[in-house]
Amino acid sequence: MQRAAVMVRSGVARGEPAAGTDPGLLVEAVSGPLFTRVLLSGAPLDAAYVGRLVALALGGARPRPRPAPGRRPAASARPGEPGRAP
Repeated sequence: MQRAAVMVRSGVARGEPAAGTDPGLLVEAVSGPLFTRVLLSGAPLDAAYVGRLVALALGGARPRPRPAPGRRPAASARPGEPGRAP
């Protein structure tokens, strides 16, 4: 876990995940589903699944554009998310 956290910190330094990304949380967000597949569900663990999982986790950690001063951020298109538009 420590080595993976070092890689996340390096990515943050390059501006890939957003500044302030919690390296441990990001590593857990990726590794948790992997362990679930291997240890609990028995579902196949293939490169396509791992790629989708990493893309999902990194997509959530990527830097977001800041709204112009005095403007509210756009609402999410994800229905049911608290504080977001339906």
